[in-house]
Amino acid sequence: MIRVIKGSDFFKVDFEVERKKWEYKVEEELKNIMQEVLMYGDNALISLTKKFDNIDLSEKGFIYSLENIKADTLSIEDEVKYSINVMIKRVSEFHERERINSWFFTNDKNSLLGQIIKPVEKVLIYVPGGRAVYPSTIIMTTIPALIAGVKEIYITTPPQQTYNELFLYTLKVLNFSKFYTLGGAQAIFAFSYGTESIPRVDMIVGPGNIYVALAKKMVFGEVGIDGINGPSEIAILIDKEKEIDIKKVVCDFLAQIEHSPYDRGWIITENEEIVDDIVKEINIEIEKAMRSAILKESMKNSFIILVEDKKNAIEIINHIAPEHLEILSNNYMEYIPHINNAGAIFINHSSIFGDFIAGPSHVLPTGRRAIFSSGLSVNTFIKRISFVNLSDEDIREISKYGSIIAREEGFFMHEKSLKNYFGGKS
Repeated sequence: MIRVIKGSDFFKVDFEVERKKWEYKVEEELKNIMQEVLMYGDNALISLTKKFDNIDLSEKGFIYSLENIKADTLSIEDEVKYSINVMIKRVSEFHERERINSWFFTNDKNSLLGQIIKPVEKVLIYVPGGRAVYPSTIIMTTIPALIAGVKEIYITTPPQQTYNELFLYTLKVLNFSKFYTLGGAQAIFAFSYGTESIPRVDMIVGPGNIYVALAKKMVFGEVGIDGINGPSEIAILIDKEKEIDIKKVVCDFLAQIEHSPYDRGWIITENEEIVDDIVKEINIEIEKAMRSAILKESMKNSFIILVEDKKNAIEIINHIAPEHLEILSNNYMEYIPHINNAGAIFINHSSIFGDFIAGPSHVLPTGRRAIFSSGLSVNTFIKRISFVNLSDEDIREISKYGSIIAREEGFFMHEKSLKNYFGGKS
């Protein structure tokens, strides 16, 4: 059952202690999986897939070819095809606006300086599988990568006996000819280090369960990552003056925390009068839900927080740094300038629009990581290379000052190098 606490008590308790316990336990398990993949390569992938997915990849192989599949022969209803096209259009329209170009300027000494923009070359996109199918994740990860100019995009998803036709259709519409059939932490480790059959990539992006998220954390530095995304989170701020439909609010709330038992949610309000009705409706919905068992577990990680005022609410939100933040208020602009930490903000409607159709990628930071990171975007796949071409006039002037700084920092060869340029380039 969801717990109700006062805002004044919020900072007295370490609400991250459970998350830290999960992560430590999972990371210990992941060390063994990583070691197995590093030592035994393809054989380890086959063994681990049998263990976790009950599928024999020694027979099926690691690659599923789409070459002989035609999108128009797949059994997809027209309204579903149209919905996929709407999603592609809206995601493209949003992320096209993030595109940035190289830039240069000439300073007063006629030196040319600037920044060269280049995409990461090889990227793995992890698409979750298991209980659900995620064409939305394919779209919300591949489109920003394509806009950024990534040359080699690899897609992997947990293996299935048969693959959902909508999943195949979405890949075909986006012109992919194959995908890899590896899931879980072993997929992350395989693409980070490479095996006999799996290419090593430069970056890994995409959401996943706690094992996938923490495997990405472990390989960061060997490869780039978009972030540590998962398990899912939702915070809903209900303004005291806002009239709400409690059934809608509860549905929005539970929708974001039915993915896994590690999901977390917070309902934050000054309005004590609505709390009992919210708790009652949560219990009713959970009993009816198809994922009732998962929701009962995620409720153990979730809270209704009775705050003293708007300032207290903002302090708590910025501390939580939720993946999804819904603000239900007639005067939401009173909050927006003060919200510093959130993956995405939704005003007076469900954050589920963001999961499928609003436009921004639904791959967002979790676990308080919105304090220092952002959701997946075109910029995720971009590198910035500084460019410096100093003129003779500039070199003659600044070599002296640079050599002084080098001397003061105790770097003799740095100082000597710059002194060699007192007379200019030649």
